[in-house]
Amino acid sequence: MTAALLAVLLIAAPEAPPRLSPPAAVTCPRDHLTSYTGRVVSYRRAADTLELTIKTDWDTTERVRLTPLRVEHLLVRGAAFTATDWARIESSLDRARPDLRATAWVCDDRRPPVIDWQPAAAPANAE
Repeated sequence: MTAALLAVLLIAAPEAPPRLSPPAAVTCPRDHLTSYTGRVVSYRRAADTLELTIKTDWDTTERVRLTPLRVEHLLVRGAAFTATDWARIESSLDRARPDLRATAWVCDDRRPPVIDWQPAAAPANAE
């Protein structure tokens, strides 16, 4: 009977989002690290600061601030961020592109977070 109950619980349990492994750019020890993955709902970039709010896949709302703003703390789908990537993630300094997702890797020792952007795929060229 216990095995049958366990089988029912396993079948009925909702599937949890997969656990992420931090990219190599994240140097924080794992026991002091958290990540926020989800849709970017607010975004602002100034000369030396980037602020964003993420509505996470776990139904929380998290604010992340990167100051000073340095591209070595930014990734795009795990790859190094370049100056041309700004056009992939923002439509203006105060507006993220629609459907932009990100994972913010945040350490509890006050080091700057690492933000890994997941921009929507570019549409294929119609022929």
